[in-house]
Amino acid sequence: MQASVRSQLAELEAQELQAGINHSLDDNVSPSILITGGIELEDLQQWLKHNISDLLLHPTDNQKEAIIHRTNALQRCINSWTRYQQLYMPIVSTLHSSMNPSPGAPQTLKLQDFPPHLPSALNHLNCNHRLMKHKWKLRQAQAHNALSELHSHLRLHSHIYKFKDKNLQGQAASTHA
Repeated sequence: MQASVRSQLAELEAQELQAGINHSLDDNVSPSILITGGIELEDLQQWLKHNISDLLLHPTDNQKEAIIHRTNALQRCINSWTRYQQLYMPIVSTLHSSMNPSPGAPQTLKLQDFPPHLPSALNHLNCNHRLMKHKWKLRQAQAHNALSELHSHLRLHSHIYKFKDKNLQGQAASTHA
């Protein structure tokens, strides 16, 4: 569902370009690509939080290296995101400057906690309604995918329980994989 929504948004932008309507403020990033990138940024942040929380008290060098690579990738993604975001949502630059008052000071906010300020987090008067609509469609598709995945897992568990109930008897039979 999420892929089909992305495809629909891309087709809509292609039709608008053919009609001479261009909502893009940059040649490389259209509004739908910007919002998709913001959602992916949030996903990367969640994965990094999860990976850091999974580290043991004494992580191995490989685990440390993996976290460093993910952190560096997230930093590059945030840098790219904020550069394009300032084109489409100029109000965000004031929000970022209020979070870090002195430009020369080290950043105290962890990358995984960096607020991407997607359109729904902003006042609707300060954000392009087109961006808000794109985000809504993409989030709705993301929710549909999550519900579909949950549904298939529940059906699988239901099938396993029914199979065990019907075909297996005793403790030993139900403990095998």
